[in-house]
Amino acid sequence: MTWFLRSMGDRDTHHGVVGPDGAVAAACGARFTPRPLPYDRVSLPGYPQDRDQICPACEHHRRTRRPASATWSPTGVSTRARHQFSTGSRG
Repeated sequence: MTWFLRSMGDRDTHHGVVGPDGAVAAACGARFTPRPLPYDRVSLPGYPQDRDQICPACEHHRRTRRPASATWSPTGVSTRARHQFSTGSRG
């Protein structure tokens, strides 16, 4: 996951992934089209330099997240839950 600008406003830089439709699914639950950046980029090259622009919920998720295979996914359904549903397993 990387950082994306939703707007130039405070607390509107989100940590997420880009879906096939070009929309960002952020860790906080926001879904949006990212603001274009210079050099034809849509994501920031690293951690945001201005801490006031970072979404508090996305920052909390980034600091406390579990391994990628654990719980969060852009669809809101965990990878493990999708596997259990598709296979009928409980473990």
